[in-house]
Amino acid sequence: EAISVTNLRFVGNTVFSQETLDREITRQFLELDSTTNRFRESQITFAQLQQVISEVTKFYNQRGYINSFAYIPTTSEEPNQRLQNKGAAGEVFIKIVEGGLESIRVRRRTGKQRLNLNYICSRLAIAAQPLQVSRLLDALRLLELDPLIENISAELIPGSQVHRSALEVKFEEEKTFSAAVLLDNRRAPSVGTVRRQVQLSEANLLGKGDGLSVAYTNTDGSNAFDLSYTLPLNPNNGTINVEAGTTANRVVEPPFQDVDLRAAARYLDINLRQPLLRNPREEFAIGFTATRRESGTSILGEDFPLSPGADEKGRSRISALRFFQDWTVRSNEELLAFRSQFSLGLSAFNATVNSEAPDSRFLAWRGQAQWVRRLARDTFVFASSDLQLADRALLPLEQFGIGGLNSVRGYRQDLLLGDNGISASAELRFPIFGRSDRGLGVVQIAPLLMRAGCGTVPAEKILTLKRWYLWGRDCAGK
Repeated sequence: EAISVTNLRFVGNTVFSQETLDREITRQFLELDSTTNRFRESQITFAQLQQVISEVTKFYNQRGYINSFAYIPTTSEEPNQRLQNKGAAGEVFIKIVEGGLESIRVRRRTGKQRLNLNYICSRLAIAAQPLQVSRLLDALRLLELDPLIENISAELIPGSQVHRSALEVKFEEEKTFSAAVLLDNRRAPSVGTVRRQVQLSEANLLGKGDGLSVAYTNTDGSNAFDLSYTLPLNPNNGTINVEAGTTANRVVEPPFQDVDLRAAARYLDINLRQPLLRNPREEFAIGFTATRRESGTSILGEDFPLSPGADEKGRSRISALRFFQDWTVRSNEELLAFRSQFSLGLSAFNATVNSEAPDSRFLAWRGQAQWVRRLARDTFVFASSDLQLADRALLPLEQFGIGGLNSVRGYRQDLLLGDNGISASAELRFPIFGRSDRGLGVVQIAPLLMRAGCGTVPAEKILTLKRWYLWGRDCAGK
């Protein structure tokens, strides 16, 4: 026996809209009137209705929603009674049940037992309502990439109801404490180019995935302390980070070492970062930073201004708000990363304000890009670029620096400073001794090409940077 049907009304669907289901399902059983854009009244048998249910369930299952299904609610069901009272004559309601997880059971294999289990449960739960296999696999892969987890596995088993499954998870924690002693030449010769650093880090301080890092750095003429603490805020890896540090410098380079030329600086950054798109292949995040930076200089024990924009006691103070965006795309062989940051200098909190720039009031943009590709085992090619644009002259704490290990190698650290600046580099690293896949160290040789330039505002615009440039070619053992 057939019934007269004018429309199929889907209920309970959140993943796919009514329009999508009409296009994919309803059009198989009802004819669409192109004039009114409505379905024409048709005669449908009970067997055809059962086929509708089967097609809806199949549509969900083929897209990874493995425990979702559809059925025709009976008139005794209260939700169906309410829908029938509101529905038009000839409409048939199809109830869709989008399945999920009824439980996530997490167990440790061996080793440390410091990480809160909710850290794992919450990151899996957001990918399971409703349950979709590829989203769940992505969540597991992200946990595999998590530095707090050494390995993880999961098994999906039937739950107490058809549309509810249970997830059994086993994992092992990674070592979270590290200590490092570093030696490099990343400082300017004026304060001693050889830098010594001791760093202590704990990536899971309170069991919440929160990280603490403390570092002490010194050269022949400088001492610095740096502190960083990061706390996860939500399962999507939103974080708040607080960084603070202080540096005391004394010039030890002849012939200025006898004038007792000193400088001191300190900073405080509060960062809030939230990924908006996050999977094993791609991440896009935005964030805000509140910054406070202060510096001062002295000669022979007396405060004295030595840099542009400093007051009569040599002090510079910057308050700024920054808005940044990070985008990263990765694969097994390649990584591409972009970062954009807008900085707005403020006059708040007793910041430096002068009648003319430079002072704490400014607007600047900085863009950075990096590309890494693996060509063969232990062989990589790197390319990077860095660009800064400012609307006015900047205090030295905000200027673009050129020279040093992270800019143009072979030149002293921050040899040139400018309000606007640009740098680009390309590097090829290939092994000459050792293999990383055998647990051995690798000695690499790295031909590289770097170019950078900077200019001041308003005397030189960014397009005239060829007037100041550095060109570096190096062949360094790593």
